[in-house]
Amino acid sequence: MNNFNNPTDAYLEEHKRVFSLPRYSIPSSSKRVSIAFNIFSLIKRNIISILKYLYLYPKQLIIERQGIRSLLKFKGIGNGRKVLVLGNGPSQGYLDLKSLKTFLDNGNDIIAVNYWNQNRTLSEIAPTYLVLSDPSTIQFNTSNTRKTDANNDLCNYLEINPTIICFVPIDQFRKCSKYLGENRVKGFIDIECRGISSNISPLFPRGYVSMTLYKALAIACYAEYNDIYVLGMDNTYPRNIYCDPDGKVCNVETHAGIQDYLSDQSTIYPGIPEALEDVLACFLDLRLFSKTYGKKIQNLDKYSLTDAFIKSKKNIDEVLSD
Repeated sequence: MNNFNNPTDAYLEEHKRVFSLPRYSIPSSSKRVSIAFNIFSLIKRNIISILKYLYLYPKQLIIERQGIRSLLKFKGIGNGRKVLVLGNGPSQGYLDLKSLKTFLDNGNDIIAVNYWNQNRTLSEIAPTYLVLSDPSTIQFNTSNTRKTDANNDLCNYLEINPTIICFVPIDQFRKCSKYLGENRVKGFIDIECRGISSNISPLFPRGYVSMTLYKALAIACYAEYNDIYVLGMDNTYPRNIYCDPDGKVCNVETHAGIQDYLSDQSTIYPGIPEALEDVLACFLDLRLFSKTYGKKIQNLDKYSLTDAFIKSKKNIDEVLSD
């Protein structure tokens, strides 16, 4: 039997599966512009970043004093302890309830992000902290039905788990404090100065790409935990980018605990080059963390594409039970 057609068959089957997944569009008011090989676009971006920094940062320091104070009190809180920073990538599924409970019972902390509650199994364990940075994450009156359902589920989860403390962008601190209570909310600066600054402290404008998981990692570093473990930071984006028959950029979203779905990102990216440019940023910016904290951060997923951190050689259960 001739096997030369097998790669083609596999290719067609792969795309047939991908484009049969439930599809959702991401709302966006503007599309990315490629700057990698355009010096003028790069200069323009940096000038805009500087102007935003000069205007927004002093304003937030003054208006959001309460949120800033909540962050200052968090400095060094992790001394002598460990933390597990959890993304929602497929490797999150390596965990089980017993190992998470043991880790917490040993006096350590868990920092989760976004819709941690969607993992119906693992979310039985309430994380110590939940980082929310997308403004739509806690918008309950959005016109997007899927988002509304997700937000309502998150709202219910936070209500039945009152020990969870939420980190939110400083400009959402007061709004979230009214909903959750001031003692359950801490703010962080979410102004981007990427390309100008190399800062990773949540007390100042960040020098890395806007990803909630990276902000969670920055918060863990700011708290000065002795050991920082990351999991679910798979960064499989290079494998998950697709272009549909209409030329639209799509991404297969693979998250632990929920079924895969197709994210139509054509409102954000006019083409594949712009999407890949953002993927490049995801990997490059993690080097800011490894440069500063080195061996302090360990990746518990040996297959993760995230190569900025040492990959632990130990079994996950062993690491969490130490």
